[in-house]
Amino acid sequence: MTDFCLKFTDQDTFNVVTRMVFNALAPSPLADDEPTPRQGLTLTGTHWFVDEIGLMYDTTDPESPVELEGYYANLRWNGGDTEPPSDIPGMEIVWRSDGADENGEHVPLPTWWSRIIA
Repeated sequence: MTDFCLKFTDQDTFNVVTRMVFNALAPSPLADDEPTPRQGLTLTGTHWFVDEIGLMYDTTDPESPVELEGYYANLRWNGGDTEPPSDIPGMEIVWRSDGADENGEHVPLPTWWSRIIA
């Protein structure tokens, strides 16, 4: 299982990317009027779940939080042999639970990331 913290350019980009990824991984594409599911199972057996966060704030100074640019979500990617989505225009992987630095050390979650999948 790998958790991802994702940043999108904006909410519209989040909606387009999640729909595109769902359609790429699902057995059949969604109808135009069908909402995009926030969880699913790929053809190769990977369970995934998207937790839409939306706007996020840096609360280093609790008395004056600063709105961060972008639109945010968490992704849990669990099992199977499919690679998680990456290198998608308009989406940045801010952090991943299996990430390591150049010394092989675990990279901690950014302190300003305020919501995780429990």
